[in-house]
Parts: sequence; structure tokens; C-alpha cells
Amino acid sequence: METNMDSIKAFKYVSMIVLTFLLIGNIFLYIQNNGEEEAFSLSEEEVLELRELREENERLRYLEDTNSLTQREERFIQLEGQAERFITSVFEQDAETYQEKKAAADQVMNEEMQERFFSADMYGKNEVQTRIQEANYYIENIEENQNEIDIVMEVSHEINYIQTDMTEESHAFIRVTFERKDESWIATGFRDLM
Repeated sequence: METNMDSIKAFKYVSMIVLTFLLIGNIFLYIQNNGEEEAFSLSEEEVLELRELREENERLRYLEDTNSLTQREERFIQLEGQAERFITSVFEQDAETYQEKKAAADQVMNEEMQERFFSADMYGKNEVQTRIQEANYYIENIEENQNEIDIVMEVSHEINYIQTDMTEESHAFIRVTFERKDESWIATGFRDLM
């Protein structure tokens, strides 16, 4: 039992010596590091540059927070994009792009509207080309949970009769109803206002 007690005393004595050396070593390293930090100090120019960078970062974070689009603004942009796609698919036609626009029409309008504007297999037998000169979109006020909206569109477009080389200009006011389907807006109604 005495041997066991002597071992414990020896362990305590050795532990105290090791802890003392560690404490002295830490104090030495602390004093040495404090001296190095002073030698590593920044110049006034570098401090000024860091301050300017921090201020610029804060300004950019503020702009990002304040300039992000609201849900209403995002819906408006989405509706305006769909209105433009609708006008382009209906008022800009030629024989070369007709099939492509017909295939993509389901992303812009419902089946009834597709039948109205894309019922033929071919467009004008390559006799007519149309193109938009100017288009304006007037979107009614968008409410938060609104799933149907009317957009009045003013369109000036040119009709070119290829065989006779005659050109005719046309101006139209139309009201198109869009309904929200999943995450998109699809044209479901069309009315000529002129």
C-alpha cells in the first residue's frame, strides 16, 4: 500500500513540475506574440482602405436588401414577359417560324386560343409575313392572390404580301385575359377593342 502511495505522490510531484514548465512556456509565448503583433500593425493608409472596403460592403448589402423585387413586382415582370410572348406568337408570323411558334404556343395560351391562332398546318402558304413594329402593354393593378388578370395591348404591326410585294400597316387594341397556372400565366381569353 505504501508503494502505491509513493507512486501517487511521485505522480503529483511530476505533474506539478510539468504544469509549471507549461505555464512558464505560455507566459513566454504570450510576451513574444504581443511584440510581434505590434510589429505587424497596419499603416494608416491600409487602415483607411479597410474602412472604405467595409463601408462599401455595408452599402452593397443595403442595396441588395432594398432593391430586391417584391412578389408583386416579380408577378408584373412575369406578366409583361408573357404578354410579349403572346403578342410575338400571334402578330409575328411567317412560313419559316410558324411550326416552331405553334409548338411553343402551349407555354403562352390555352388550347382554345391555340386553335384560334394556330389551327392551320401552314401559315399563309409563304404568301404573307407579319412583324410587330411597336407594342405597348397596360396591366391592371395586381392584387396579392390574384389568379386572373386582363392586359390591354396596343400593337402596330406590318403585313407584307410576298407575291405582290405590298405592305400594309395595322393597328390593334386587344384585351387578353391571363390565368395563373402553376407558376406561369397562360392566355385564356382574347377580345378586340377596336
